[in-house]
Amino acid sequence: MRFAAIILAASLALGGAAQARKTLPTADSASPPPAVQGIEARPLAEIALYPERDASASVVALNESRIAAEISGRIEEIAVEPGQTI
Repeated sequence: MRFAAIILAASLALGGAAQARKTLPTADSASPPPAVQGIEARPLAEIALYPERDASASVVALNESRIAAEISGRIEEIAVEPGQTI
């Protein structure tokens, strides 16, 4: 049964190849391809799409340094809170 299936598949493949050789145009009878209408060429820069993405993040110091001020002063207001979007 398997041998018969292999023979059948081989004969179909060879028959299809023979049919394709009959229908292929030769160099002598080659005609120009039909004109394609409705197609225009434009530079890629005009039609390219550049996706934009948003990602939330936070800045965390790897090491915390205590720096003493060289002048005296007083902090009156801190404009942002931890976790606030800037």
